[in-house]
Amino acid sequence: MDFDRCTGDLSQVNILQEESSNLAVGLYFTAEFSPNGQFLYVTRVDTVSILLQYDLSQPNPTLTRDTIYTFTNSYYTTGTLRLAPDNKIYLSNAWAYGYQWNYPYQDSAYNFVNMNLSVINDPDQPGSACNFQPYSFFLGGKRTYWGLPNNLDYDLPSVAGVCVIL
Repeated sequence: MDFDRCTGDLSQVNILQEESSNLAVGLYFTAEFSPNGQFLYVTRVDTVSILLQYDLSQPNPTLTRDTIYTFTNSYYTTGTLRLAPDNKIYLSNAWAYGYQWNYPYQDSAYNFVNMNLSVINDPDQPGSACNFQPYSFFLGGKRTYWGLPNNLDYDLPSVAGVCVIL
């Protein structure tokens, strides 16, 4: 896909669509591109939440779908993916005594799920080589819920004569 940052237009769009009707429907919750743009990571929230990877360099990325991790306990659900300045992708997790939609958390709801982020350490690598580590980045006693900040990319280079850049 190509994105024109001046107009907001998308072109050469490639829609990822499940090939099988046997898959659980679920809710595709968030997505993030690897630093080099080759891979797309997607989370699906359902009774069993999963982290998926697609290889966008292939002619049919849908066929490259790889399940990177399965959160088998429905109480440990995935949240938002974000690419950070250290070129790792972080994943928020939500859990509060079995109630994912319980926001804000009760004061006593501190646990390994909501006090840590999960990390894709090498997001430019295929499959298990991406080195996904669930609940591995300690938040120093703070808690995460569903989301992570939406940071604008102010490091985009200017394009002369095309549009105004902030």
